[in-house]
Amino acid sequence: MNSSPPLSGAAVYADVIVARPARGLDRPFTYRVPPALQPHVVAGAVVEVPFRGGSLVGYVIDLHADAPSSLAEDAIRDVLQVRSPREFWGEDLLGAAGWMQYYYGCLMVEALNAIIPEPVRAGLWRKRPARGAPARTRVVALTDNGPDPEPLLRALDGDGPQARRVLDALRRHGHLPASELLNLAHARTETIHHLRDAGLVKYRMVAPDQLSAWHDPLKGTSALGSTERPDLTPAQREAVDRILALRAQGKAAAVLLHGVTGSGKTEVYLRVLEAVTEAGGTAVVLVPEISLTPQAVHRYRTRLGEKVAVLHSGLTDAERHEQWWSLRRGGMAVALGARSCVFAPFDRPSVLVVDEEHDSSYKQDSSPRYHARQVAIRRALQGNGVVVLGSATPSLESYHWAREGRYHLLELGERVEGRPLPEVEIVDLRRFGRGRPVALGAVLRERMREALAAGGQVMLLMNRRGFSSYLMCTDCGHMERCPRCDISLTVHAAPECLRCHYCLFEKGHMAVCPGCTGVSLKYFGSGTQRVEEELLGAFPGISLARMDADTTRRPGDHLRLLEKFGRGEIQVLLGTQMIAKGHDFPGVTLVGVVLADTALNLPDFRAAERTFSLLVQVSGRAGRGARPGRVVVQTYNPDNPAVLLAARQDYKAFFDLELGHRRELSYPPFVHLVNVVFASEDEAAAQAAAHSLAAGILPEARALGAGWLGPAPCAIPRLHRKYRWHLTFKANKVQEIVPLIRKFLAAGIPAGVAVTIDADPMSML
Repeated sequence: MNSSPPLSGAAVYADVIVARPARGLDRPFTYRVPPALQPHVVAGAVVEVPFRGGSLVGYVIDLHADAPSSLAEDAIRDVLQVRSPREFWGEDLLGAAGWMQYYYGCLMVEALNAIIPEPVRAGLWRKRPARGAPARTRVVALTDNGPDPEPLLRALDGDGPQARRVLDALRRHGHLPASELLNLAHARTETIHHLRDAGLVKYRMVAPDQLSAWHDPLKGTSALGSTERPDLTPAQREAVDRILALRAQGKAAAVLLHGVTGSGKTEVYLRVLEAVTEAGGTAVVLVPEISLTPQAVHRYRTRLGEKVAVLHSGLTDAERHEQWWSLRRGGMAVALGARSCVFAPFDRPSVLVVDEEHDSSYKQDSSPRYHARQVAIRRALQGNGVVVLGSATPSLESYHWAREGRYHLLELGERVEGRPLPEVEIVDLRRFGRGRPVALGAVLRERMREALAAGGQVMLLMNRRGFSSYLMCTDCGHMERCPRCDISLTVHAAPECLRCHYCLFEKGHMAVCPGCTGVSLKYFGSGTQRVEEELLGAFPGISLARMDADTTRRPGDHLRLLEKFGRGEIQVLLGTQMIAKGHDFPGVTLVGVVLADTALNLPDFRAAERTFSLLVQVSGRAGRGARPGRVVVQTYNPDNPAVLLAARQDYKAFFDLELGHRRELSYPPFVHLVNVVFASEDEAAAQAAAHSLAAGILPEARALGAGWLGPAPCAIPRLHRKYRWHLTFKANKVQEIVPLIRKFLAAGIPAGVAVTIDADPMSML
């Protein structure tokens, strides 16, 4: 990539990716840069270009002095306008985007859009903005003297409760950025569009400096952990020295830092970053959950000063805009955040840290379906950096590659200060028989009483939100299911409703079965709301907080809960998996796993690995202070190896066992999976498209030695009103299969059929 144009006055040509997502346009288009614009056009700039009788915005990805030989000079048109002369990326990011295009099968414009956050590029897409105008945020407000909302709310049926929450939020706050409103009201974008079309709400675009931020992402974290700079253990010192030695070589390298929970992996990261930034380098630090960011911000800013910026989706648009540009301008040396922070706009970062590298939240669930860990490795390769992958429970793929020598393996086998690992007690739920199901068994209740009486804090994991998993009639077996998705509706108690966690359809609670008109409707399964109710009944007067997707919709909610817990104002913190990762609260002496089996029996080859990792991670939250910790694990599968080995925190034994299963069944890390999903409101069309792909490329795939599964309906056959069929390939290299799929799709697919390519999928549901 040429970062600057040839000498002014000479002919300059720009290769542009137009910002219209379409497979037929997934290539660079060449334009001539007029002399007057040449000083402002650089690779990485955004320009407006003529296109098919109109004009489009596009990204400049290259500049050169010669026109392509395949184009006649009079066929090349001129760039119309420079939307922004600033470079939005360096060479390593552009290289990563090109790699994503071919590895994940996405469009190049999708890869580039992932690199530049929407709040940063939003102002560039409008027609002819003023030069230098900042990006603007879409704000939603109630209309003045709007119509009566009741007729629309009734007509929206399953979306009506969402619409009511949107209107209620706007009545309380006056106006809200669209992204915050969706989180706060737990609503879909389409719901806001319905309200706008009915004249109930209006949109307006607001510049970042005119938009009040809902919270400061860099303040208010004083209660979230120790600020001390402890002495390093010998194992920590060796890890720091090895990583810095690799960095000093100036070559790309990948390190897997495998350390038991509480062994001080974060301190290793901090020492490495101190050395790198003092030498003038830059670094990217990824954490898997937004909920981890406040504590991480506190620790990193305390140690590294004002050079740390934050990037994650929980920020307001104004905050993301400001933080991103502070990094791009060179005012910051460390970018800290969740998955999308891997695209922090540094040129060739010195070090990239992926904490809890095993976590599935690093995988993006919409196109481009990238994995942040793999993008971090690619950026390191592009920029001769060092990537550090850290975890107490590394993914099988990462640990396998470390054993095979592709990664440098560093081990931290003991907790800091010689603290013992927590004692784990497994409770067999089968012995409670068929009585009324109780979330908190006698053993867990007694251990809670002991911990609370001694002044300790308790963390309880229930990895399922809502009140109950489903509502079923015990007379006829009817189960309330989502009319848009092949999934049961989850029972919620606050507000009272049945809700689909995929499309957000809602309906009210029922007293009569619609199948047989009987009244024998019963709740099955427990969620965090039901456990909360039981806790308040069993422990009256305790200070309790619930932390799940329903209680942390608004920016800052994670921070407020964690601050209160860190100050000891909350005795019991109940939550989903977001409480299981990375948190360091010395006051926690007991961890309870309400049900260890939520993921164990899912139809996914990673089910055992996920269960093992989650149990080890949440167990590691106990006993991180001066007092020892205890863990109670309630399960219906007490003899399952994932449960037994997690109780012993014996990662290597689990790895050897699970690796044997993967080898026998030909699953990662011995092959790569590429899952292609066809979705359509017409089931026959989705099925036909999947079979057409099979007929079209299986002979070539077979010749490459690839295997496959399907075509077949997906495990959840219908989502968002669309039927889903898939074809899954098993290949030695992703790059052998994805080009075949792209070539097939470029020839055209039936109208009304959407196609998703998912390379290295983390879920097969």
